[in-house]
Amino acid sequence: MGDKYNLENINNRITTIVFVLILVLILILCILIPDKRVSENENRPLQPLPHLTINGIVDGSYMKAFENYVSDQMVGRDAWTEFKNNVDIASGKKDNGSVYYGKDGYLFSIETEDDVQLAKNIQYTNSFLELARNENPALKISVLIAPTSTAVLDDKLPAHAPVFDQAEALKQVEKGLQGISYEPLSTDKENELRAYVNVLPDLKEQRETYVYYRTDHHWTTLGAYYAYKAWQQHLGTKPPQLNEFRVKTVSGAFYGTSYSKAVSAGLIPDSMERFDYKDENNACSMQVTLQGKTRNLQGLYDEQYLNKKDKYSYFLSGNNALTTIHTGIKNGKKILVIKDSYAHCFIPFLTKDFETIVAVDMRYYKQNPAKLIKEENITDLLILYNIVQYTNDRNFVFLSKM
Repeated sequence: MGDKYNLENINNRITTIVFVLILVLILILCILIPDKRVSENENRPLQPLPHLTINGIVDGSYMKAFENYVSDQMVGRDAWTEFKNNVDIASGKKDNGSVYYGKDGYLFSIETEDDVQLAKNIQYTNSFLELARNENPALKISVLIAPTSTAVLDDKLPAHAPVFDQAEALKQVEKGLQGISYEPLSTDKENELRAYVNVLPDLKEQRETYVYYRTDHHWTTLGAYYAYKAWQQHLGTKPPQLNEFRVKTVSGAFYGTSYSKAVSAGLIPDSMERFDYKDENNACSMQVTLQGKTRNLQGLYDEQYLNKKDKYSYFLSGNNALTTIHTGIKNGKKILVIKDSYAHCFIPFLTKDFETIVAVDMRYYKQNPAKLIKEENITDLLILYNIVQYTNDRNFVFLSKM
């Protein structure tokens, strides 16, 4: 009996010593290996070592920052995360708290809806559109709020996965914008064209094609094309057919934002495509501004991002406060696009329709863009957001302030 007890005691001591040595080794490696400034995989800055202050200790901010620092700078953090996600998938889990593991290699971000903010944003949108029409009474207005893959590819979601009803949220947007017409108000109310464009049925019709990325929350360029086609048809314009484009695959190794939340082995990377009009002879120029810094680019694509994790920023050079595109076409038509990143692979389709394209991202542009309508002689206005962003974005308040 005593020998058995001693043996168990020795084993426990060995286990404890090994565990402590592993912790010490990890601590030494954390000290020796320089901290990383950004996470390439997650496309975000990492927490640096916080500065120790008395106030920070008293209010608890130092401990919170230090906890984030330890989490962000842990040696082998990405490998541990990948291991956990692989275990989750192998054990049949439906999600990891951030992403649903869908069929056919699809990952779906777990999305939330803020009903209160949605109601506010509809109100802010209406106020802005009234201001916009005051700047140009002849302004043509359209609003396209896009569904995400969760609503279109719902057959690929895990069984009984709780998701918010995007179709119902889109109906709320449509109802809230019923007083807004595409062209200035006319006396012919029955034939008046509404500003709101519903693309959910068109994308559902194409659900068997590659309209959304598997590892990213955006639609693909093909998905953006079908939305553009529906938008043109809504306005009574004949859209270009797919055979009128040269389709070029610019990357076959795209792992997007959903993958960053659920890094795991065996997931098939996405391919990224660009669509160029076959008969387009004009050369576009683009100017982007962010945090007071302006860059000029030739064309609509930024090649440097194809060598980075954030490959989607290839389109329009990523998120910028203000983007101005001169297409070379001389038709006097100029469009202002109030947008999120869903517009980035949509906007290139506009290059045959407009002489100038001005795009504003309200996350970074903290002025009312209605002033741009008169300054840039804007003839058309498009609001383009995905429904998840539209229901949660707290920057729409700037649309209602002059």
